[in-house]
Amino acid sequence: ICEINLEKYELAQEDAENAIGCDPFKVKYWRLLASASKHLGKLSEWKIACEEGLKLDPKDEALLKMLRDYNDSALNSKTNEGSMEQKKA
Repeated sequence: ICEINLEKYELAQEDAENAIGCDPFKVKYWRLLASASKHLGKLSEWKIACEEGLKLDPKDEALLKMLRDYNDSALNSKTNEGSMEQKKA
């Protein structure tokens, strides 16, 4: 968590992956991995971390919010791609 607060997202991701390797049943590790992946722009990892954490705790508010943020980001990305294609036409 310290790495996230210090904006050292690569270290945070590595720590989270190591922690998950030791204990994949702790939601907080998936939450940390999701947060680091989000900040690093690793969309697929962000989504997977949210989904895996939510399998353990479907009501985890932080993961639910991050998954909503992911879905909004993915939707906006597709909308922007469509706009770019229309401009080219």
